[in-house]
Amino acid sequence: MDRLQNLLRRMRRLRAAPLDRVRLEPVVVPEVARATGSLPDDGASPLRSDAWSFFSESDAARARLVARGDDGPRLFIRAAPHRIAVLYQELAQPDPHRSHHYVFEAWVRCRRPGSVRLWVDDGVEVNQWADANQGSKGWERISIEGIVSHASERFRVNVHISPDARLELRDARLYFEWRPASTDPTLEDLVEDLPDHELPRLDRRQIDERGLSERQRYWRENGYLVLPGLVPHDLVDAYCRVRERIEAPNGYPTVNPYVEVEEIKALCLHEPLMAVLEELIGEPMGMHLNLTGWVSTERAWHQDSYLNPPGVNNYYAAVWFALDDISPDAGPFEYIPGSHRWFQVSRERVLRFVPPEERTGVWPKTSESFLVPILEQEIERRAVKPVPFLGRKGDVLIWNGHLMHRGSAPRDPSLLRKTIITHYSSIRRRKGMFVPTRTGRHGYYF
Repeated sequence: MDRLQNLLRRMRRLRAAPLDRVRLEPVVVPEVARATGSLPDDGASPLRSDAWSFFSESDAARARLVARGDDGPRLFIRAAPHRIAVLYQELAQPDPHRSHHYVFEAWVRCRRPGSVRLWVDDGVEVNQWADANQGSKGWERISIEGIVSHASERFRVNVHISPDARLELRDARLYFEWRPASTDPTLEDLVEDLPDHELPRLDRRQIDERGLSERQRYWRENGYLVLPGLVPHDLVDAYCRVRERIEAPNGYPTVNPYVEVEEIKALCLHEPLMAVLEELIGEPMGMHLNLTGWVSTERAWHQDSYLNPPGVNNYYAAVWFALDDISPDAGPFEYIPGSHRWFQVSRERVLRFVPPEERTGVWPKTSESFLVPILEQEIERRAVKPVPFLGRKGDVLIWNGHLMHRGSAPRDPSLLRKTIITHYSSIRRRKGMFVPTRTGRHGYYF
């Protein structure tokens, strides 16, 4: 009985423990950071170069600084499962009117094999990330570069370590540059081609096309695929009965109702559809977003890929499910075949032209003010006509993340456009979301 009472007391103490971050001792590394490039007009350095500070999500994480050898101090980190250590550098004079370009580099060594990921953020959103070699015990250089997308006073390098990993980090340096932000972007300012090795096989410029299926060839050439009657009507009807309980024309108030609504999982993770998605993208796909409105979004011309976080790299597809026969007067989905091969709008480049105070969750909407006119001009210059998707009940349209598309304005606003639009990403590449879950014989969702 005494042992049981002691155990209960210990459990109560654990439940009462604060969940806030626990600050450990500061890690002072002389000359750990230096600034290059354009400095502010007053000549002051934009960085405090005296220290990196170390935080942990939990007191279960540990870090210690050891001076050893000629290569300077090293930081040893080990962490509890799914915990994040944070190294951060204070910015002395953040400038909201300039874009903040950085390069972070360090040498890392995994003293025990395990999962190690480093990424950069500014306290608002993730910028870029890199993986350490999980099985290597030798030193490996990690370099991460990008743009701090918020006028924050704190620049953070996050280190996520699996339970078995032991990380050693040395020679951490931050190169930081302020550049004046342009206010009049051109198309060239907003696009950036990814190298072939970072793209899905069917998106690459040069591949051996022998052995491609008919669907893969069509997808590679046109950037979309229509699959008539793919979804059985009983799955469509089951979801529609649930959706009809939602009176709002835009549907569910969240973009992930699939977590609670089993009928969405059954419909959007229909096994034949998931097999086609994997055939096109080359990796298992997971659902992460639903748009459940039964009226047109009237979203202007855009691509989807630049809205995804870094690292997805178009290992992504979206699907338009026709839940009824779609009228041409209801504001149908429109797309431009082959436009996925024009260019790749870059998230990082777009953010350079978004005001710093709006580089949070509203930035996609803000960016439309300068991005949409540029895309409309390009469509007009190429003299191409959009194609409407007038699907019949049970049809689906799959489109590439680089395909130009929009929700057209309805000619008859009284008509419903019954659909569920669903986005999918590779379960191996989309970070910052819940661990992918497999549901029965269906596919994955985040």
